[in-house]
Amino acid sequence: MPISGAAPGISKKAPVVFFGGNAQGMSGAMQDALWLFGTMCGKLPTYDFQLFSTVYRGYKPNSGFVTQEGLTKDAQDFLDHALNSTHGSLDGRVILAGWSMGAGVALQLAAARPEHIAGVVVFSPWSSLRTETLNIWGRISHLLYPWIWLTPSLDSLAAISSLPADIPVAVVSAGGDHVIRSWQHREVYDAAAASHKWWLQTPGANHPDLPFEISKQELGLTEWTKASWERVQKFGVPNGRATHYPLDGQSQAFDVFGDIASQMARGKALDIVGDAVTHMQEVFVV
Repeated sequence: MPISGAAPGISKKAPVVFFGGNAQGMSGAMQDALWLFGTMCGKLPTYDFQLFSTVYRGYKPNSGFVTQEGLTKDAQDFLDHALNSTHGSLDGRVILAGWSMGAGVALQLAAARPEHIAGVVVFSPWSSLRTETLNIWGRISHLLYPWIWLTPSLDSLAAISSLPADIPVAVVSAGGDHVIRSWQHREVYDAAAASHKWWLQTPGANHPDLPFEISKQELGLTEWTKASWERVQKFGVPNGRATHYPLDGQSQAFDVFGDIASQMARGKALDIVGDAVTHMQEVFVV
């Protein structure tokens, strides 16, 4: 999906790969990407982006079963698709982003293919899936301990610490996150060896509050976007189409599992259908 600041004289566009959260679906992940990079287009009107998002194996309509090896392989294939679709070759680099589970997938991809990553931003990342599994339900989680070895590690600390120092890294932390606690976000940031990195925490923000976080962290995200743009190397040609999107700071990213865990942690009753309707926003492509 192309998205542009619609300023005259735009001559190139950068490929962006965005990985969404657990059970979010492709439309939800694309909406998150629009929130982020649409805001960046508003701040940087001469920038043009080609957005790519997908659905993980094992998530409808895809078949299969989620494994770390499978996710990483699929992510690498998707990276190749993004590069080839944007400018017709596998050269150059993508701007990489992910939220929640997608942050873990994005960091595994970055570690596997660092030569093709211009910059990476992660929202509410876990330090590892195993750590998150043992913490998401509080003390109840420790009942899972005998089976924790069955969980893919998806170790974000190891992945981000392996990246070359010249890859710009931004970690966006929801300070009131009840799903992936903010101390995990900080561990990911501290593990990054990047020479240019941004710690962007929004106090009081909860796990699905991605639009609110973007609105509060525009300055840091703009700086990260500029640094990443400079490393793309090979750009595509804009096609003149524009994406219109509603950006409301009260909107939330929708993640069925994450929202359930978050509301249970806060002692709130859950209406899955009502929440789904509340979180839905329109995306228009012209």
